[in-house]
Amino acid sequence: MIYLYPANKTENLLLLASKIQEVSPLPLFSQDVYIVQNAGMQHWLSMSLAQSSGISFNHQYALPAQFLWKLMRALVLPKHMIDQDPFTREALSWRIYQLLASSEIIEDSDFSSVTEYWFSNISQQDPLKRYQLSCQVADLYEQYLIYRPDWLTQWQNNVIPDEFNQTSTLAKDECWQRKLWAMLTRTQSYDPIALVNHAISQLPEKSDLLPKRISFFGINAMAPIWLSFLEQVSQYTQVHFYHLNPCFDYWGDIVSEKQAIQQLNKWTTNLDQMHESVGNPLLANLGQQGREFLSLIQQYSTVSIEAFDRDDAQNDLTLTVLQSIQHDILTLTDKRQQPVNQLDDSIVITSAHSALREVQGVHDWLLHQFNKDDTLTPKDVLVMCPQIEDYAPYVNAVFAQGWQDYENDVPPLPCSIADRVAKNSDPLVIAFTEMLSLPDSRFQVSQIVSWLRLAALQSRFKLQPADVDKMALWLEKSAIHWGLDAQHKSQVLNVENASAQFTWQNGFSRLLQGFAYGDNEVIFDEHLLLPDIEGQDAVLLGLLMELIERLQQFRQALNRSKTPEKWHLLLSEMLLEFFDESHDSIALISTAIDNLLTYTKQGSFDEDIELSIVREFLTEHFSQPDPGRHFMIGQVTFCSMLPMRSIPFKVICILGLNDGDFPRVRTPFGFDLLSQAKSRIGDRSRRGDDRYLFLEGLLSARQALYLSYQGRSIKNNKQKQPSIVLNELCEYLHLGYGWQCFADQNQHIRQLAMHPYSLANYENEYASFDANWFTLGQKVSIAQVTEQQDSMPFNIPEQPEKSLESIDVKQLLRFLAHPSKYFAEQQLGLFLAQQTVELSNSEPFVADHISKYLLKQHALIDLLQHATKDLTSAEQAVLSYWQQYAGLSGKFADSSTGKEDIAKLLNDSEALYHHINETLLGEVIEHELQVPVTIAHSSFNRTIDLTHHVMSKNNKLIVVRASTPKAKDYLHLYFSLALLQQAQQTAESSDAIMNIDASQCTGYFFDNKAQKIITLSLSHVDWQTITRLILHFIQGQNAAYLTNADLALAIENAKVFEQQQLDKLWQGDANNQGLHQDPYLQYFWQQCPELSSFTQSIFEVYGNLFSLYTKEKV
Repeated sequence: MIYLYPANKTENLLLLASKIQEVSPLPLFSQDVYIVQNAGMQHWLSMSLAQSSGISFNHQYALPAQFLWKLMRALVLPKHMIDQDPFTREALSWRIYQLLASSEIIEDSDFSSVTEYWFSNISQQDPLKRYQLSCQVADLYEQYLIYRPDWLTQWQNNVIPDEFNQTSTLAKDECWQRKLWAMLTRTQSYDPIALVNHAISQLPEKSDLLPKRISFFGINAMAPIWLSFLEQVSQYTQVHFYHLNPCFDYWGDIVSEKQAIQQLNKWTTNLDQMHESVGNPLLANLGQQGREFLSLIQQYSTVSIEAFDRDDAQNDLTLTVLQSIQHDILTLTDKRQQPVNQLDDSIVITSAHSALREVQGVHDWLLHQFNKDDTLTPKDVLVMCPQIEDYAPYVNAVFAQGWQDYENDVPPLPCSIADRVAKNSDPLVIAFTEMLSLPDSRFQVSQIVSWLRLAALQSRFKLQPADVDKMALWLEKSAIHWGLDAQHKSQVLNVENASAQFTWQNGFSRLLQGFAYGDNEVIFDEHLLLPDIEGQDAVLLGLLMELIERLQQFRQALNRSKTPEKWHLLLSEMLLEFFDESHDSIALISTAIDNLLTYTKQGSFDEDIELSIVREFLTEHFSQPDPGRHFMIGQVTFCSMLPMRSIPFKVICILGLNDGDFPRVRTPFGFDLLSQAKSRIGDRSRRGDDRYLFLEGLLSARQALYLSYQGRSIKNNKQKQPSIVLNELCEYLHLGYGWQCFADQNQHIRQLAMHPYSLANYENEYASFDANWFTLGQKVSIAQVTEQQDSMPFNIPEQPEKSLESIDVKQLLRFLAHPSKYFAEQQLGLFLAQQTVELSNSEPFVADHISKYLLKQHALIDLLQHATKDLTSAEQAVLSYWQQYAGLSGKFADSSTGKEDIAKLLNDSEALYHHINETLLGEVIEHELQVPVTIAHSSFNRTIDLTHHVMSKNNKLIVVRASTPKAKDYLHLYFSLALLQQAQQTAESSDAIMNIDASQCTGYFFDNKAQKIITLSLSHVDWQTITRLILHFIQGQNAAYLTNADLALAIENAKVFEQQQLDKLWQGDANNQGLHQDPYLQYFWQQCPELSSFTQSIFEVYGNLFSLYTKEKV
C-alpha cells in the first residue's frame, strides 16, 4: 500500500519525512532512499533533513526513471547484467546508427524517407546525419518505453496498435518504427510490459533486494506504468509519496475556463454556474499536470495522511495579496465572485525594455527587500528564468560572483548561477570543443589567443597572464591573421602557390630573425624583421611556437576515422597535452570521453567513426545542464525553470515572462508518433510543465513574488504583451483584488526606464542604489541643459592645481576638435569609440585609412628630414624603402592591387615634398616652445605653461601634413605662430628660435580627392584669442559643448548656413558621414539641435579665427 502525504507547503512535507524517520527508524546499515526529480531538490532536502534532525547520513538519492529501471532490472536479471542495458537511449543510439547502414534497411522501401535523409548513393553519404537521426529515434523509443509501452509490446509481436489502423498520415512512420524495433529486439527481447510483470512476479522471492523504505519527495508527475509497479512494490516494502498538493479539496475534476466554455450547450446556458466547474481559475488553468497526477494516484490503493495548513483566514486582514491568492487556491475559492480592493508589495510586476534592465531592476528591488527585512539573507532568494543562458551574461555584469570584496558603499549582491550548460559557460570545455575542429580550422589568431588566456593551458605551459598579453602584441605587430603556412593556405583556399603572408610561419620568421638581427625594424631577405623579442622573451616565443606545433600534430591525428577505443585514447592524450589536469573542468571532459567508450560498448559498436560524429557526441554531452552545481550555496540563486523545483523561498523572482518565450514550446519531429497520437492521462508536455512551474513558483514564495517581463520595445518603445500565464494572473488580480495591470490601465505595473543612468530610476519607490549610474545621469543632465543655453557663460569651475600647471597644445587641439568626446572620456570615463588593439582573423584586402595616412605622413617626413645635395638618390632611396616597408608590414593587401595602392600613396607624398622643397631650401628643424600664459578672469586667475613643438625650414615656420587640411590644422598654425611670437619676446638673441621668421606661418597639405596641394598662410594672430581658447578648454571640463572646430569651420566656409544646412550636415548623405553617426554627439544630442542653441557659443570661442587664413591650391 502506498502512503500518500499531500500538503500545500514543502516545509510540511519535510516535517512529515523527518517525523517518519524519527518514529520508524531503519536499521543502522540500511539506506533511506529518496526519489527526487532533480539535483536541486536533492540538495535542499539533504540540507533540510540535516538541519531538522542535527545530522543527515546514509541517505540515497536518485531520479525516478533511473531508480525504477534499475530496480526492475535487479529483480529480473543476474547481478552482473544489471548495469548492461542495451536499451538505454545512449546504447540505442549506436545500435540504430549501425542498423541504418545495413542493406536490410537501405533496400527496404518502408525506410525510404529515413534512408533518403542521410544516404543518396555510395558516394554521397552523411554519417553525421545518420548519427543525429539515430539519437532522435532512440530518444523517441525511450519515451515510448515510459508512456506507450503497449506499442512496443505489440511491435515486438508485429502487431499494429489500434491508433494507427485508421490514421493514414501516421501509418507510414509507424511502419518503419515498428520494423526497426523488431530488428532491435531480434537478438534480445525487450517487452516493457512483460518486463514489469516479470519483475512483479519476482517480488515475493527477491523482496530482500528492495530498499527498506522508498520515499518519493516532491514528485507531481509519473507515468502510469511506474505507478502500477510501485503499487505492487508497496506490498513488500514501505513506499511513501510526499506530494505537494496546492488544494485540500479534491480538484481532479475541475476544468479550465476554456474547457468549461466548450462544455456549455449555449453561450448563455448555465454561464453563471460555470465557476463551479472551474473552481479557482489559476489552479484550473495552470494545474493540469498536477490534476492528472492526482487523478492517476487516486486509482491505486493508498493511505492518505494530509498535512495542509487549514487555518480559516478568509477574514484575516493581515494576509498579503500573495498569501490571499495562495489561500484562494488552497480552498478552491474564486475571488472574482467576491472581489476586494487590496494592494501591497507582496507581488510586484515589472516591465522593462531588455533582459539587462530586467536584471538591474531585480537587483535594485532585492536591495530594498534586504533593507526592509533584517532577517532576509541572500540564500532566501531564488531568481528563475525560462533559459538561464539568455540571462547569465547580464547576471554576471550586475551581481557579484561569490563573496567578493568591493569598495562601493553598496556592493552588488552575491549570486550563484545554476543550470548552466558547460559548452556555453565553461571556458575550458569551450576551448576543448573548438580544438576538435582543428582539421577544419583556419588557425585564426583570435582563437589561438583565446586558448592562451585559459588558466589550465597557462598552467600546462607555465605562462602568466602578462605573458599572453605580450604574445598578443607580437602577433598584432607581425600581422599574423590565419593559416599555418603557405601550404595550409593553399589547402583552405583550394589554390596553388598561396602566399605565406599573414601566416604563423611568416610571423614567427619575422619575430625570430628580428630577435637575432638587432634592435630596430629592418628589411632583410624579403622580410620586415621586428625587434620586439628581447632577452627572456625568446623563451615565451618558443612556447608559443611549441603550442602551434602541437596543434598541428593533433590536426593531422584528428583527421582520420578511428574506432571508439582509439578515439578514447587520442582525446584523453589531447586533453592532458594542452591542459593542466588539476583544474576542475578536466574531470567533466574526461567523463564525456569515457562515456563515448562506455555507450558504444553497451551498444556493441566497434566500427570506425568520423570526427564529426565524435564532436557531435561530446557537444551533446556538454549541452546538458547540471542542476546540482551552484544551486543554493548561500547566495542569491539564479536558475532555469525546471520541472518540480517547488522549493520554498522567502522571495521568488521570475524573469523573462515574455509572450512567446514562456510557456516554452517544443516543436516535435515529424515522425514523433507520441505527439501526433491521441493523448492519454499522464502524458507530459512542455507547455503543461511550464504552466505548472509557474503555479509552483506562485505557491513556493513565502514573503514576496517578483515577476518581470520585457513590456516595451527597446527599438521604438511600443508596448509588448507578457506571457499568457502572467496575463492570467493579472486578470485575476484585476477582477479579484482591484489591481490595474493591463495595457490601458497599468499603474500597478512597475515600468523601468530604458537606461540605467536615467534619473527616473532614482525617483520611485524602488530607487536604484548604484551611485555610478546616478553620477553619470546627473552629468548627462547638466551637460544637456548647459548645451541648450543660447550663450556660453565663462563660469570657471575650480580645478585641481596640478592639472592646470602645464597644458600641451596637442591636448588643446584634441579638445577643440571634439569637446563632447573629451568631456565624456576625461570626466565621465565614457569611451564610446574606444579604439583597442584587436587581433583580426581576416587579412587586409583594403588598407584602413589610418595605415594609408601614416604611410604618406612617414614618407613625407622622411623625405624632408633626409634631403641632401644629391636629392634624386636620397629621394629614390626613401621611396623605395617605404614601398618595400609597406608591402612587408602586413597592413596592405598582398596583391597587385595592394602594390598599386602603396605606389599611389607614395606618389602623393613625393609630390607634396617636391613642392615644399622647391619653395623652401634647407633642412627641416624642430623646436620646442614653452610659453607662460596668464589667464586673468573674474573667477579664474592663474599662469599656465603652454608647451608646443614647431617646425621650420629655411627659417620659415611651417606645418606639414599629407592630408586634406582640417580645422585642427588651422588651429595648429594659429598656436604655432602665436607661441613663437610670444617666445621670441623673452628669448635670448643666441636662441635658435630668434632666427625664425615670426611674421607668418605656412601649412602644406595634400587634397586626396582633388589630388592637389593646398597651402594655408597665416600672418595675424591675437593673444586674446589664445586666452579665450584656454578658457573654453577649462569650461569644457565640466560640460559637453557643441563647439567642434570642424563645425565652426563649416559655418565659416558656407555662404549660407541655416537650420536646413545644419540638418543636412547632421544627417549626412551617401558620400559624407553625418554628425549623428558620431557616438559622442549621438549620446549627448539624440536629435539635431537648433542652430541658434550653439552658434553664439561658437562665435564667442573662435571669433573670426578661420577668416584670417590665405588658402591656395597648386
